Amino acid sequence: MAGLLACCIWTDRAGSDAGVVAGIGGDHKPAGAYEAKVAWDEGTAAVDYGPGPGAGRLRPGIVMADMLHIDGRLLMAATDGQKIDILEVSDRLRALTGSATERDGQILALRWWRPSPQRPLYLSVVAWLDQNVSATIFSLENDRLVPVVKGLDTILGAFDTDGDGLPETLLSQEFDPEAFFGRRIKELYWDGDKLADRSPAFDLAPRFTVIGGQLADMTGDGKPEAIHVHSGILWISAGKQEIYTSAKQMGGSLSVLTYKKNPKMKDYITTSVFFEVAPVAADIDGDGRPEILAVASDQLPIKAPGLATTIDNSRLMVFKYQDGAFIKGTLGKPVAAALQGLAFAKGRVWYVTSETGSLLRPGGPSRLHALSLRE
Repeated sequence: MAGLLACCIWTDRAGSDAGVVAGIGGDHKPAGAYEAKVAWDEGTAAVDYGPGPGAGRLRPGIVMADMLHIDGRLLMAATDGQKIDILEVSDRLRALTGSATERDGQILALRWWRPSPQRPLYLSVVAWLDQNVSATIFSLENDRLVPVVKGLDTILGAFDTDGDGLPETLLSQEFDPEAFFGRRIKELYWDGDKLADRSPAFDLAPRFTVIGGQLADMTGDGKPEAIHVHSGILWISAGKQEIYTSAKQMGGSLSVLTYKKNPKMKDYITTSVFFEVAPVAADIDGDGRPEILAVASDQLPIKAPGLATTIDNSRLMVFKYQDGAFIKGTLGKPVAAALQGLAFAKGRVWYVTSETGSLLRPGGPSRLHALSLRE
């Protein structure tokens, strides 16, 4: 059985280095660390858990972050809704590059995409611009973002469908003004130097969303199940059939868009949509099979402008397939912040916290945290 032990201490630094990691690989438990266990609602499984007491400081107000371990490097893309930061996480948190979104649109989500070893690493970015979805695909060249495709009127999300840890499949979902996430989903791929589309090689449930979604073989049948979080619920589907539905406690994101459903009409209707952090598939309890790690939160109503936040506490939930059914548990203690990024890499669970601030003072402090898994 694997255990989680806090091993990373982050201290703030000035300049482009946002933090320094200390104590990697040792058995020292820093002051303030605590131990807990995964509390499964059913069945038996246990993981010792201890959080690092410090964190690496990021740009304030991070609303979405995506991390990828590739070619021996752990890279993070993070956005506050206006700018994109690319950072490398090693013994220190090092800023590589930054880029403003096209024509000052609102960035909603971003995901790394590596279609093949022969291709560069790409970053897909979904923004809201001129009352419509506008997606851009950047390539990372010499640690700098270079736009290669602009102005796609579609919603993008990248997925690891073969379980090798690299997201090789880029899915495109149509924008529907009524529901935002439309029913039609295509796979995008490179045909030479041109971006083309085709039908995915697998079926997806009608509710599936490419933002806040994940694909992973949870049942051990050799086929990836589709997992996604939307409207406070986590769904797991096998093909077009939904096989698990959680209680309405999942998600809780600061990436939110309020838009006009029918902007050309005089009496238009507005609606809001939240863009959730994608669940992560990883072997959390050391049994050789993947579990799903996902964000849950307690959300508060806004009582008066500037006096209340929308998210009270967030926590990590674990979902496991056992004896023909899914069980769920909690991992660690709640944190008084929103969780805006989640990854498993280099034997660690990485997560980004953002304090929610208030309506009058949005964009609270954001930090990167690390928890170490070891045998």
